[in-house]
Amino acid sequence: MRRALIRFPAIWIPVLLIAGLNLPAHGEDAEVTNPDGAGDVKTAVDEVMHVVNMVLEHHIAPPTGQQMVVDVIRHVYQKAQLQMPPDMPQLISRRSLEQVPDFLNDTLEEVARRSSQPFQPLVRESLTDMVSNLPGGARITAVRKHTVNEQIASNRYVGTGIALRMSSTDHRPTITHVVPRGPMELAGGEKGDLIIEVNGISTKGKMLSEVVEMIRGPDGSEITFVVHQPDQPPRTLTFQRGVINFPSLSKPELLQLPGPKLIGYMKIKRISAALVHELRQAEKTLLEQDVDGIVLDFRMVHGADLHQSLLLANALLDGGEIGQVRSRSGSRGYQAEREALFAKLPIAIIVDRHTSGTAEWVAAALQDHKRALIVGAKTAGHGYGDSTFPIPDTDRMLTISTSELLRADGISLVGTGKPTNILTLVRRTPDGRRQKVLPRNGKRIPYPPGPIVPNKRIEEESTADIKTKAAEILLKEFKKTKPTAD
Repeated sequence: MRRALIRFPAIWIPVLLIAGLNLPAHGEDAEVTNPDGAGDVKTAVDEVMHVVNMVLEHHIAPPTGQQMVVDVIRHVYQKAQLQMPPDMPQLISRRSLEQVPDFLNDTLEEVARRSSQPFQPLVRESLTDMVSNLPGGARITAVRKHTVNEQIASNRYVGTGIALRMSSTDHRPTITHVVPRGPMELAGGEKGDLIIEVNGISTKGKMLSEVVEMIRGPDGSEITFVVHQPDQPPRTLTFQRGVINFPSLSKPELLQLPGPKLIGYMKIKRISAALVHELRQAEKTLLEQDVDGIVLDFRMVHGADLHQSLLLANALLDGGEIGQVRSRSGSRGYQAEREALFAKLPIAIIVDRHTSGTAEWVAAALQDHKRALIVGAKTAGHGYGDSTFPIPDTDRMLTISTSELLRADGISLVGTGKPTNILTLVRRTPDGRRQKVLPRNGKRIPYPPGPIVPNKRIEEESTADIKTKAAEILLKEFKKTKPTAD
């Protein structure tokens, strides 16, 4: 079944073991699944053409199939340290898409004969590079990593709640992180514990991936560890794998300003199914503290799940149109319900160049409705919605941009946003066509296509300084919502 992928900020720990699933090590998605041989070329051609056809069918603005194949071949030659024939693009462009697989097969066979490098990872890495250059970016991931991402985003992640790395001295796995209130912590596990046994099987001499497999298991299943701290006697820990809760929102922080004024600050870690619930809990806490305003930090947040982003926009807006989503079948507008958390308080949202996807879409809606003051730096201008599809005959998934995110007035959130002083802009019509828009009285449109232009720019500084400046700007200028010029 085709499902939308939820992106979230990466948790960079060596191995995350939850629900018996682990985040794969860097490069694992390109691991060899077949030994080198005659079958490798056909397998590679099939996978490349599967991906090319999926992009052509689903991407919001796909290049031609021939262009994508040329890009793959170019990367293959580069990685194999071979010179690509200069007329390769012309040779492929002359062929129909139905003729391309045979040509690709002959080309890859030639590379396989001339290169000493393992062939399968060579092509897979080249395919990954090709999709990363698609409009909006794209990626190929292992199925199990995609499953991990979905579980975290929906807050139904289950397992032991530990991160591991291999000890360089003992050559056994060591716990580098214990998830607070997770099964391992509740059982007495600690950071720095060396794992000696898992379910009675020694970890001595085993690779980290083998230990990962030993730890995997379903929710509610029992597991036994024998662990010890350096120079301490071994301890036996027996417990059940269970749900691991990853907060989507930081604990509310109070910022004291002159006045005296009190501002509540919260960092959005990811847009997930649990975020609105966590905001409701934070609202109760902050209202009890009689705060004078709210600062929400959207820096480094990328959203890709439309439903979860709609829930967030609904929670923060008091009605009105959130924005539009353009797919290949047309455009659709979305209306906010009248929920309005923090309804009587001014809100500032901190954004930066890494704020992207549906996170930009939500922030733009709050800016358009003058519900929030946007501060910080221009956002990424990556106004795309993503979907993920299984690649046939593989254990991998393809995530591509299948929709374009628009403000309520039809202005796209895709682009560089550089021409902020022009008199004529382009917007999307309901059927997806581009249409010039002439501003009223010849004045510049406040919000140009592309990145969100903050109402007040804050230079890159320490997090503490940015939080304080955002709070000060909120109290001083909440009602002044015209964006700054570049």
